[in-house]
Amino acid sequence: MSEQATNKETCDRCHETISDVGVALGWPVCMGDEYICPSCYGDDAFCKKCGDVLAANEDAKCAKCEKSNQKTRTITITGRRPVKIVESEWPVIAAAKDYDGQIEFQANRSWVVRVRQHADGRAIVYGVFESRWEGERGLRGGELLDADGDIVGAIRTVSDAIGASDRVARECIANLPAEEI
Repeated sequence: MSEQATNKETCDRCHETISDVGVALGWPVCMGDEYICPSCYGDDAFCKKCGDVLAANEDAKCAKCEKSNQKTRTITITGRRPVKIVESEWPVIAAAKDYDGQIEFQANRSWVVRVRQHADGRAIVYGVFESRWEGERGLRGGELLDADGDIVGAIRTVSDAIGASDRVARECIANLPAEEI
């Protein structure tokens, strides 16, 4: 699809008006001396997976299918409904864990606290307590913070909520990226 795009909004072949979405994606394209719409262009104008119109350029990828291929995670937030994130957009910036016993895979109980931060500064602090003991239930909790939120305070709150030791909170805080002063 190396044809040059234009601001023209109708197809010279079928005379259909190109939708606003099509125009935003660079349609119609110039082929020789005529401008054509995605339908007249043919199969290469559409995503093979979902059928949506692709952008009019060489390396066109379907935004809808690209988004659905990204790994997501649902995180429990205390006192509100869970949030679903795209993991690559919310990298882990700090974490700490603890478990009973000497070897992690043999542990009957484990606690983990993680901090993820978005490029816009928002952060999610969340924790999970898991138990293999019969009748003992796990716990989950978390906090969603604005860009100027208190991450350290949230780590302490979440650690307490899942019953983690103070050492887990201190270790997670120590694992945060260093603050420049």
